[in-house]
Amino acid sequence: MRGSSLAPTLAPTLANICPAGNWGAAKLIHVPNMLSLGFLCLFLLHQSVSWILQQNETGRIRYNIFCPRYIPSLYGLKVYVLVGSHVLLPCMISVDNASLDLNYLAVIWFFQNKEILRFDNKGFISTSRRSFNQQEVDNGNFSLGLSNVRISDEGVYTCVVVYSPEREDREIRLIVLDPPAITITQKQRNALSCSATGFYPKEINITWISGGEVLSDHVLEKPQQGPDGTYSVSSTLTVPWASGNKTFSCRVQHPSHPQAPQIDFLLEFT
Repeated sequence: MRGSSLAPTLAPTLANICPAGNWGAAKLIHVPNMLSLGFLCLFLLHQSVSWILQQNETGRIRYNIFCPRYIPSLYGLKVYVLVGSHVLLPCMISVDNASLDLNYLAVIWFFQNKEILRFDNKGFISTSRRSFNQQEVDNGNFSLGLSNVRISDEGVYTCVVVYSPEREDREIRLIVLDPPAITITQKQRNALSCSATGFYPKEINITWISGGEVLSDHVLEKPQQGPDGTYSVSSTLTVPWASGNKTFSCRVQHPSHPQAPQIDFLLEFT
């Protein structure tokens, strides 16, 4: 190999934790502070490394790391992005002391098995919304930048790096999210409708709440897909008649919201 390796760039960090010869073994490491602990958690989750969190009587945090039997690759990586935003799909190789010899290098990006971007010794082919930073090529960075993300961009992307005679494929699944707009309207004297519109993906759940109790007397329609690919749905709640005023809340659970948003409606009984 000419001064480079197709092993993922996170491998050197993992190698510090699990050096050669320790694959499949357990190793105890110390974490100096909670900030370092947070970064380590993210790293270990990304690398699919098993661990056990321990804390001694002095409050010092340590991890018991169970090293994998191989250096993990980026196969199966999922990237989540909101509609209309910019996203970077990672594809990097570790470059040793020498720069890459571009005469032996070819990088091809595929989307759903269709070629969308290419870089080789014959030139560079890209599109208006898909590109990568050519200045980073010498550093082994071929990450794909995708701007103004659309629902149609969702799917499997494959980065193929050929540094003759070696080849490495990286598969990344892009998952596009579009949050719903939520409204409550009074349909009839004793009926409320909660509508969620313009959301993606299709999976959604609507819950009605009043006085701290979850209400069951409601009907959730089947989500309908619009021309732009987003979905709309409504849930109708039958309200038992009562005296005075009462607040009803509609809570919507959707993958685009880490916390389910909730809106309230004050129904006046007269």
